[in-house]
Amino acid sequence: MEPPKANEKWISLTADEFQFVSNASPKATLEIARDMLRMRAAVGQITKLKVRSPLPTKVFIFANERTFGGYRDAVLDRKTEN
Repeated sequence: MEPPKANEKWISLTADEFQFVSNASPKATLEIARDMLRMRAAVGQITKLKVRSPLPTKVFIFANERTFGGYRDAVLDRKTEN
């Protein structure tokens, strides 16, 4: 797996116990973070389960398949030709 390109911009956003790390646009990152927080609240309300974690949770957001592919392949221990 190749490291991120020097010109590849990553941003970080923290909300509650979540840390969102993203190479997507700030707008897309904010929308995904907002949607996750809303989904967590809805699941908690519907199920009455405790949905907040005392531990930090990292969420990685990729702008597209190209930037995600190398990380996916490394996690799945796939060998690529590049």
